[in-house]
Amino acid sequence: MFNQIRAEFYKLFHTKALYLTFALILAVFGIFSIGGQQQFVASSSSLDETWKIGETVGFLARAYSDTAHPLIEEIIRTATSYTVFFWLIVLIFSVIFFSREYTDSTIKIAIASGQSRIKFFVAKYIVISITSIFLYFSFIMIAFIIECAKFNIPIQLFPMLKIAGLNCMIMGAFIGITLMLCVIFKHTAIIINEKYRNIL
Repeated sequence: MFNQIRAEFYKLFHTKALYLTFALILAVFGIFSIGGQQQFVASSSSLDETWKIGETVGFLARAYSDTAHPLIEEIIRTATSYTVFFWLIVLIFSVIFFSREYTDSTIKIAIASGQSRIKFFVAKYIVISITSIFLYFSFIMIAFIIECAKFNIPIQLFPMLKIAGLNCMIMGAFIGITLMLCVIFKHTAIIINEKYRNIL
C-alpha cells in the first residue's frame, strides 16, 4: 500500500491537475484579498440587517458587526468564507486526477498486473484527500492570519483549528463520495464500451 501511495504522489506531481488546482486557488485567493464584504448562500434569523454570530448560516466574508474591532468568530467566519468555492476546486481536482486512469487506460494495466482494486482506489483517495486538505488548510490559515494582522488581533489558534478540523472532515467525506461516483460511472462506461466492441 505504501508503494502505491508513493506511486500516486509521483503521478500527482507529473500531471496538470495539480497545477490547474494551484492556479484556481491563487485566483480565488486573489478575489478574497481584494474583496470587501461578501455573502454566499447566506441567511440570517436576525430581524435587522446585521450578520450576527449564531444567527446566520452560509459563507460570509468581512461581515463584521464592528468594522474597527471584529470578533474572533467573525474573523474565523471570514477566513472560511470561500469554502464553497474550495469544494468546487476539490471536485475538479479529484475528477481530473482520478479520471486520468480511465482516460489513459492505466487502470487496466494496474489491475492486469495483479494490483488490488481496493488498494488502488484507497491510495488514490488518500493522495487526493491529503493534497486537498493540505491546500484548504493552508488557504484558510493564511486568510485567518492576514485578517488577524490587519486588525491587530491576537491569533487564537484553538478555535480556528477546531473549525478547520471539522471542515477538513467534511471535505474528506465529500472527496470519498466524488470518487465513488467516478468509479460507478467510469466502470459502467468501460463495461458498456467493452460489450459494444465485442458485439461489433
